[in-house]
Amino acid sequence: MKRRTFLQTAGGLAAASTLAQPTAAQEAKTVQITMEGGNFFMDPVGLFVEPGETVTFEMGAAAPHSSTAYEDRIPSDADPWDSGLLDEGETFEHTFEVEGTYDYFCSAHVSLGQVGRIVVGSPGGPATESDIPNSPPSGQMPDSQTIVEQGSVAFPFTGSSGGGGGSGGGDGGGGGGRPAPEVPDSAKMLGIATATAMVSVLGLTYFFLKYGGDYGPE
Repeated sequence: MKRRTFLQTAGGLAAASTLAQPTAAQEAKTVQITMEGGNFFMDPVGLFVEPGETVTFEMGAAAPHSSTAYEDRIPSDADPWDSGLLDEGETFEHTFEVEGTYDYFCSAHVSLGQVGRIVVGSPGGPATESDIPNSPPSGQMPDSQTIVEQGSVAFPFTGSSGGGGGSGGGDGGGGGGRPAPEVPDSAKMLGIATATAMVSVLGLTYFFLKYGGDYGPE
């Protein structure tokens, strides 16, 4: 094999190996509406989705529960939703089309702090302008930007140890410090696989150039 041909082939293999790595599959967006240890909550309490994505709400312990939008705490162009009361194990789906921040609650246990927040695309709307009613048992609701940065904020959310803030959830206060965003495992694996493929191709190229190959005229 001539050197030029080998180098072209090696370059093609490197590109192909990178493209062949599985991209991060779009994860299913699911919220558990449940109770544990006497606390009624949504988990995750904060969730980020892209416009057009569908969220599945699963009813857990101490049902019936509901997923019900605060009509005055969603974007003005968005349609409110209400699953009605559902038994344990039942699910409800809602597709989010309009960008903005959405606050919602369980109609059976809202007074116990069973509330949640979803950010679609980017923060915005009435929910960013004031604290959410009926704070969750953790005492804090993640602000919209924290949800965007982390993608999913598990219950309980208490902010960072160095952050202040009260019990509200409006983007103007009460969220505490913002924990550092986490890199998804799928992205880590993609990076490792790509780096491994590149090192392998470079190693083969070095070996061929140093120890073999036809260097004669074409």
